[in-house]
Amino acid sequence: MADRGYIRETRNGPDLAAQEAAVRGAGVTRADLVYADRLPPKRQHRAAAPDALEERALVIRQIHEGSRIVVPSLDRLGISAIDIARTISAVAAKGCGVVAVDTGKVYDASTPAHVILDDAAEAETLLKRERIRKAAEVKAARGVKGGRKGNDLAPEIEPLARKDWLENVAMSRSEVAKKYGRSMSWFDRRFGERGMMSKRGRRGPAKA
Repeated sequence: MADRGYIRETRNGPDLAAQEAAVRGAGVTRADLVYADRLPPKRQHRAAAPDALEERALVIRQIHEGSRIVVPSLDRLGISAIDIARTISAVAAKGCGVVAVDTGKVYDASTPAHVILDDAAEAETLLKRERIRKAAEVKAARGVKGGRKGNDLAPEIEPLARKDWLENVAMSRSEVAKKYGRSMSWFDRRFGERGMMSKRGRRGPAKA
């Protein structure tokens, strides 16, 4: 039976083209046998739920006994250690296996449970690191320096933050704080307590 490939897009992981090249290079020669779960635009800011991986469910249904699902790396197979382990179990129950190209490991009914769990946990660690990198990129795009939230903003960003905090009546205190990755108390200490302009132009109570 022909092996089938499975690839999965995540916010900050390898692109689908590189993943497809990996599984094609491992023996999945036909493009129509590569199943890809893409991340919908509305989910670009968070991980997909297991039941949203429709292509993964499809490839598991379509594999036949003796064939294998080839993935670029084990972390592409699921969104958490439990999800990955359960997916391997579902594949093994059909008399099939999972091949991770990067390590060359094969997971099937003969693989000890502790090996699957250990490798799935390691894959989950990689996924968490990927999410941390993405969060750091988002902060960098906002001009937020790394480290504790009490640290200064980047010099070119601080004047904008000050103006939003003191003058931008269209944004609430919490909205400004969230925009720049700081707490409201940080803004109070840095720029002074902020009030909101009322419709008549008076300084009203601070808006939470």
